[in-house]
Amino acid sequence: TGVIAPLAQAAVVAHDTSTILLSTACSDRLDEAVTYGLPLSVEFRAKAAAAGQIPQHVLRRELAPREADIVTARLIDRAIRPVFGPGFSRPTQVICTTLAFDGVGDVPALAINSTSAALCLAKTIPFLGPIGAVRVGC
Repeated sequence: TGVIAPLAQAAVVAHDTSTILLSTACSDRLDEAVTYGLPLSVEFRAKAAAAGQIPQHVLRRELAPREADIVTARLIDRAIRPVFGPGFSRPTQVICTTLAFDGVGDVPALAINSTSAALCLAKTIPFLGPIGAVRVGC
């Protein structure tokens, strides 16, 4: 925390074989007047450059998230949302980005584990974790 993402409240770099992920967690320090639910934003981005590819778009940028990125972000969200402390209603943002991808490592399970570690390291976020994820089967 503080070395790679100094503006984030917590950051974790996790790796499995040659797959490397960066997970960051930030929360608003002031209590907002939110009366229902937890304003949680989870984003997952698998960068094409992490796999050694150049985007084939004319702008050479990755414009919209792929369907697999959206599903992975929803997996992370469903895993961490019930583990926040009671009464916590500050806007919270979690971003998970691939730094390197070899095609072998299990990215969704590694993303959930690294996000859980980042939330546990954040001092201002009451996270009642840690949680863990594994893939069973093929």
